Amino acid sequence: VRDLPNEERKAYNKQGVRSFLVLPLNSGGAFSGLIGFDDIQRERTWSPAEIALLQVAAVAISMAQERFYAIDALRQSEERYRAVVETAHDVIFQIDLSVRFQFLNPSWERVTGIAVSEAIGVPFWKIVPAGMLQQFQTAYRLLRERVTEHYHQMIVLTDDNQESTWLDTYARLISDAQGKGHLIAGTMIDITSFKRIEYQLRRNEEALRALYDITSSQQLTYEEKVSSLLSMGSRSFEMESASLSRIEDDRLIVEQVYPDDGFPMGMPGTVMKLSDSFTREIIRANEPIGVEHVGETDWASVPAYAQYQIESILGTPVTADNELYGVLSFTSLKQHVHGFSIAEKEFVR
Repeated sequence: VRDLPNEERKAYNKQGVRSFLVLPLNSGGAFSGLIGFDDIQRERTWSPAEIALLQVAAVAISMAQERFYAIDALRQSEERYRAVVETAHDVIFQIDLSVRFQFLNPSWERVTGIAVSEAIGVPFWKIVPAGMLQQFQTAYRLLRERVTEHYHQMIVLTDDNQESTWLDTYARLISDAQGKGHLIAGTMIDITSFKRIEYQLRRNEEALRALYDITSSQQLTYEEKVSSLLSMGSRSFEMESASLSRIEDDRLIVEQVYPDDGFPMGMPGTVMKLSDSFTREIIRANEPIGVEHVGETDWASVPAYAQYQIESILGTPVTADNELYGVLSFTSLKQHVHGFSIAEKEFVR
């Protein structure tokens, strides 16, 4: 150490070091540290064998560091991949060529109602819902026999409540992890919300045509037009009943109803307090408003709820000559399952 600059020499002398041999460590092409030997007994000249030994040790440590960093990076990558797969809204699946499920992410249970633990290792024909079986059989045959490289099809599942789920299904043949065999891997993308929007748009187009036909008719009287609109709106919004009511001071007067013999809040001419009706809330909102489940909202405190058991309502204020006339409303004794869309509220407006 006597050949070192003054400051460095003093530092080593304080530690009693007389001579040392040191080499840099590199990991991933970058400097990562040092490895060395110290001699506190004497000054010495390090032999080629000692230098070679230290070089071998440096290389071994650098390789071990690179392996550690690579394993850690792989672990982090796998954790990120697992998090993406497990939280994915779409179903991700793998089936081996013995038709058994090898992998399913949690969305499988959300879509099918079948636990992942019950499906893994089970032939798909024993476990998949009836509406899915034919498509899986077709995809398996076509991909296994190399008829096609990719399989793309729509699967529609219908539950006990007759609610449908649309799954845009894509599958292909891939090599297994060992590279010795093949698996069928794929996804099922839930496009139910888009299908409902598409269906609603189509219904709205039909309803708009019906609306124009009714309002522009030269043969129908005013009362007949209102009656037709109430009937058409009830069907369009999937509600059981409808009414047009007039407001006079603090009273609500029922003008026309649908159906004629089954409207829950009375026949034409029925009068009720405005404060006892849902109309009060619709007027306060001053815009179309829809409540899918009255019993779970503050509207449950309105006397009309206790009296008529109305569970869902879609209504809008009606104006004539820029003045409030009354309220047009569509009601049902059942909850409105899907909620009222913006398009439906604009249409009732």
